[in-house]
Amino acid sequence: MRVLIVGGVFGRDDDYRRSINPTPEMTLSKGLRERGVDVVTAGHIWRHRLDGIDVVHVHHVAKSLPLLAGLRPLHRVPLVFTRHNEERTLPAARAASLWLMNRAADAMVALSHQEAARLRTQVRCPVTVIRNGIDAPERVTPPVRPADGEPWRFLYAGQLIPRKGIDVLLRAMAAIRATTPVALRLVFHNPGQLAELQALAGQLGLADAVEFVGRKDVAGMAAEYERTNVLVLPSRAEAESLPSVITESLLANRPVVATDDAGVPEQVLHGGVLARPGDVDDMAAAIQRLVADYDMYAEGARKRSDELHPEYDVVTMIDRHLEVYESVVAGRRVMRRAAR
Repeated sequence: MRVLIVGGVFGRDDDYRRSINPTPEMTLSKGLRERGVDVVTAGHIWRHRLDGIDVVHVHHVAKSLPLLAGLRPLHRVPLVFTRHNEERTLPAARAASLWLMNRAADAMVALSHQEAARLRTQVRCPVTVIRNGIDAPERVTPPVRPADGEPWRFLYAGQLIPRKGIDVLLRAMAAIRATTPVALRLVFHNPGQLAELQALAGQLGLADAVEFVGRKDVAGMAAEYERTNVLVLPSRAEAESLPSVITESLLANRPVVATDDAGVPEQVLHGGVLARPGDVDDMAAAIQRLVADYDMYAEGARKRSDELHPEYDVVTMIDRHLEVYESVVAGRRVMRRAAR
């Protein structure tokens, strides 16, 4: 089987991909190759004639609309879509991607049951829930409270863009700092709001408590989880789908404070505390709640880590994608025989 996987990360160079924690598309393509699948990867602006391609799997549908317009003839090759939540894209792009999915999709992959339920009201093709696969870390150290006089160590990992709500997190940190000493590290591969957020941290009196770290590869992220007490993900509404950093944090036995968005509640369960998206006061209260009962939530994260296997591991992710690919290829063969 020859599979074309389309994702934005494949439009970047190898050095960039080696410098970041693997994205779901990268994990998928690597795992498929290890199973003997012939994988071709492409960014969103690539053009391909589809000669010899058995399945096209597009990630981030709205970003791929120009590419898909250039794929000819689409109807001859099975097409699988994974949206990764695009509810905050422009209305015209949402409408166009929905039209395309209903016209061309043979299958949709949803990352959570919440997303699958919504998609099943929007598209006619089958929708399959497949979690983003994450390899369990080789070494896990138990989480511990900071020593007396030491700050609570918080970690954010993601893009520095408005929908991630980092301004909300900084304001929440400032609100609790008088009673809860904090130290926040921000790991990011997209520095979009870097200057703005650095200025905000200074205005809030957090310049000495916030460190903008930049990119981290797999080993670097493992070290980040090991040194942290709590992962924080303050995303605004409709900004997430199934954030890999939450799964990674729980597998490292680190509890999570995140916003109640998309598939996040399915991930976190008793491994952390949820806050309302965009609400500074609720984010501050969620952080204080977790800190006050840290041992309980740390134990919840440990139990949640055990529960995440095997649904969230890479083997399951690859198995289920192969099932989807084989199903859509078989379905197209039936259609072709029926048309003769």
